[in-house]
Amino acid sequence: MFSVLKNIISDIQQLSFLNKIILVILSILSIISISQGIVNSQIYSNDFQWSPTVLLSEGINPYLYFLNNNYGDRVIGSQAPNYLHSLYVILLPFAKLDWIVVKKIWLIINILLTIFTFLMIAKKIQLENITLLFIFLIYLCSIPFRNSLGAGQQSILILFAFAFLFGENRLSYFFSGISYIKYSFAPPIAIYILIKQGAERFLLSLLILFIGFVIFYIMQNETNIYSLFIQPLMVSAKAVGYGVSDYMTIVSIVVSSDSNYLVALYYYIFPVFASLALTIFLVRNTSDVIYELTIISLIGLLFFKHLISDYIFLLPAFLYSIQNIRYFYSKISILCIFYFWFVVRVIYFFDNNYSMLHDYLLLSKVFNFLVLLLILIMVVATKKQHTIS
Repeated sequence: MFSVLKNIISDIQQLSFLNKIILVILSILSIISISQGIVNSQIYSNDFQWSPTVLLSEGINPYLYFLNNNYGDRVIGSQAPNYLHSLYVILLPFAKLDWIVVKKIWLIINILLTIFTFLMIAKKIQLENITLLFIFLIYLCSIPFRNSLGAGQQSILILFAFAFLFGENRLSYFFSGISYIKYSFAPPIAIYILIKQGAERFLLSLLILFIGFVIFYIMQNETNIYSLFIQPLMVSAKAVGYGVSDYMTIVSIVVSSDSNYLVALYYYIFPVFASLALTIFLVRNTSDVIYELTIISLIGLLFFKHLISDYIFLLPAFLYSIQNIRYFYSKISILCIFYFWFVVRVIYFFDNNYSMLHDYLLLSKVFNFLVLLLILIMVVATKKQHTIS
């Protein structure tokens, strides 16, 4: 660790004057971004799943409690329990702590997880330390990271779990199972582990889900296993609004909710099978883990609902594109990533405050979807060009 820091300091000293200025500017902006995220986290942290965990610790099923109109308003902020059961088991130590204390602890954990995630991914990518420093500072400046930190989101934890896919031992695949907790990434991750790493590691990755489900089942009163299994999806359908640029959001705008069979087909079944098929097609013949992680992240973002905080999952795509920046396609994907990291939230600010885009909701979602799809196409094109050369 110290040797890496020493090398980075040495590299900084050798930078041109212009690059030093850019580094200083990025450093200042990243400090401002993190500071704002820290302040927001202590004011809000509305998305951290503390109150549903408190309910579980008391033997109350948080899914049913919320679905029964949150009687007593014990699910606070935006903490609708729309994650899988294991998350609430993992978070049980927080249930006995005061909310004010919990926000501070979760903030520290998120900052540490951010550092560890970047270090784990950086070890697997062929970039100089100084380049990685620039990338890390840009990432810290991004709106999704600041939003995730300030909202107390679980996205940082899930991205950390993604990084365990780089591991080569059984323990790594056990911990990678935490990523299933955000089930909107589960289909591409599951099929990826199964086809690339085999059935044994796939089953290992499911252990956290299985153990968490069993503990959750024992702790509360719901006896119908099937009902308990689908309750997170029921909460999600009720509580989660439109995403930023995904297929499910577009379908929810276009298809009438009265068409039950159409909703089931287009909203649930198609994205699951399409994400599985596309993942298999794009990663089956590769051996580049950074590329594979990029594909998994992009497919999850494309097909399933995700808010702006989840766009920290563009980090693998950003790293992969920087690694291959000599290719034209990578330059295009970097510009598109910057759109989601620094521009798209500004558009929604004007939309919410000045109604500039109110009449163009579907158009804006479709446009965002196409930009995200373009990133995927550019990444695949970069991979093909790199293979040929």
